[in-house]
Amino acid sequence: MSDPTTLHPDRRQTLGLLLGAAATAVAGTDASAQQAPPDVSVPRLGEELTPFGAVRAGNRTRAIPPWTGGLTEAPRGYVPDRPSPDPYFEDVRWFTVRAAHVER
Repeated sequence: MSDPTTLHPDRRQTLGLLLGAAATAVAGTDASAQQAPPDVSVPRLGEELTPFGAVRAGNRTRAIPPWTGGLTEAPRGYVPDRPSPDPYFEDVRWFTVRAAHVER
């Protein structure tokens, strides 16, 4: 019976070829494929994007308004160590989705 920790010479050679090919593939990777795109095409956080990466400008139909900095002060009714109140309670409801509307 052979020792299970040793490889047959043919398998050892095959394993060596596979590891060599893998090392060559990794070392031969084109460096330009790993470079970042030019700065001109990358929007900048804080300029064109919000700190979270969303577009500051909103959308054309104004359904999503431009981002102007988010909440800058505590909402009315805020009490420390209590659940936060809804800061948008004055916003108009556009529609309500109910079970009867599922098929629409």
